[in-house]
Amino acid sequence: MDSKCAQLLPSVCTVLADLRQPVCDDTCLEKLRDWFQTLTEGGSGLLLLEENPCLTELVLAVLRQEGPNPTILSFVLRLTGLLAASESCFQHLQQGEAVRMAFGEAGPPSGAAWEDTSVRSGWVQGAHNMLRHPSAFQFLCDSGALETIFTLQGDRSLFVASAANRLLARMFIFSIRSERSCLSGAADCEWPPCARRIVSHLEESLRSCSASRANHSFKLLTTVFEQNQEAWTEVLWFRIAVTIKSLLEEESARVGHSLVDLFLSMARSPVFSGHESSLWESVALALKCLHPTQAGLLALGLLKLEKCPQAVKIQGLHILLRPVDCVARAFSDSSEFPGTIRPWGLTLLSIPNPSGIPSLNL
Repeated sequence: MDSKCAQLLPSVCTVLADLRQPVCDDTCLEKLRDWFQTLTEGGSGLLLLEENPCLTELVLAVLRQEGPNPTILSFVLRLTGLLAASESCFQHLQQGEAVRMAFGEAGPPSGAAWEDTSVRSGWVQGAHNMLRHPSAFQFLCDSGALETIFTLQGDRSLFVASAANRLLARMFIFSIRSERSCLSGAADCEWPPCARRIVSHLEESLRSCSASRANHSFKLLTTVFEQNQEAWTEVLWFRIAVTIKSLLEEESARVGHSLVDLFLSMARSPVFSGHESSLWESVALALKCLHPTQAGLLALGLLKLEKCPQAVKIQGLHILLRPVDCVARAFSDSSEFPGTIRPWGLTLLSIPNPSGIPSLNL
């Protein structure tokens, strides 16, 4: 930071902490946050905090306000997570209890400002930025943050709900990787504590009568499988496969779209690419049970995969060509065009090898 910026920063922090100062445009706050991110990227975050105590004072001042400006509070939550992304900065901020006040049990989730979408968004993004080292992970596990994230999965703001899902997936992955040796099988006791809580929450949501909760869990699982292609994902699949099969048979209409995304994300992983994988049995069942539109989307995605079992590809191809066969039959039954298209439709649906139709552009 050059000398002119260093001279101006205390005044800027004073203005931001003053409730009497209106903030008409939050664009300047985004630019300010981006500037701080640039300053901390080189690993000089601790030096920044030590040379500019006004930053910690700003964070504490805003978090202590009874009726903070939601825009400023959201900015401070993001800034706190950004600064606490390194272990040394986290410990420095924790000495003044800035981290606890921002992301602990007595933080923003317990205040009136939490009703503002920007505050909830700032909290999630701040926690996500901070989750880069074991101290931050352990703090979030011990501070009650998991329950807050579970709630935010169903937030009325789709942006916040999506961000909460990504944060929960990050915590789950962090937990697995930090205690990888504990996960040698499918038994519950072998999951790390944080991961065990998240898996239990997943199972509870999938078994509930709420399609909304089930869809949130499918989105979380999709994120986890997209970001990881490690052996432990198969253990997770074994844990939830029976429940998902039950949902397919009983509630496919309400969770179909999310299931399509989940199965395709898993099918792209080398962990499940083997033809003997139990995933394909569930995929074949999904092609049978899902609404034709959803089954068509799943079939199209499967036909693009090199390692999808041939039987499943043929099943998917039949689904995609079913409308063609219906049209062929309709024309064939017409007195105006007797027998002109029906044989072609039947030929399409009886081919043994999907690769025999190069013109489909799949």
